[in-house]
Amino acid sequence: MHINSVSIIVGRRGSGKTDYGKESIMKLKLPKALIVDTYDATGQPWRTMETYLHPEWKNIKTGVIEMDQLKRWRKGIYRAFSSNPKELIEKIDRSKVKNVCIVFEDATKYIYGKLSESVKNLVYDSKQRNLNIIFYYHSLAAVPLDLVRIADFLVLHKTGDNIKNVKGRYPIDDLEEVFEFLKASDNQYERVLIPLN
Repeated sequence: MHINSVSIIVGRRGSGKTDYGKESIMKLKLPKALIVDTYDATGQPWRTMETYLHPEWKNIKTGVIEMDQLKRWRKGIYRAFSSNPKELIEKIDRSKVKNVCIVFEDATKYIYGKLSESVKNLVYDSKQRNLNIIFYYHSLAAVPLDLVRIADFLVLHKTGDNIKNVKGRYPIDDLEEVFEFLKASDNQYERVLIPLN
């Protein structure tokens, strides 16, 4: 994952998306990371940074941050959740956070169709604000076209998509070959990093 990049991670459940995101955060070494989600349940995988390859990261806990704390936040990995994630994104944008990796977990639920002004602001100002932004989706079909047009990378895991229904949405010449490679792989965690822009 590159600095100041906007990435879309797509894969079905159990394909390794969360572990990939956690490992990306740890490699980036930005002083802050914020995981945005709709709920905080017991057993939620973002409560620690533990991954399959790094079980020792279970000791790296992720706290919960309130939106009024964002302007004073200096370092650490935190989670923010709300039953109204669109409002949460607006608050993150208005706080003008800098030097942070923002993860939109399960963005399928709340970032779809036309991108909100707040999402556009975060994405378009990512370089000026030193942001890395990661959007999680379960299928290629669910990713908004505007996000495909402005994202830097697609990290594609195995999906349940029908390639014929989605290939025209992505500016990737060999998308069918990548899709077939993933489908044929015996490794359920197989993924391919694809530059978009």
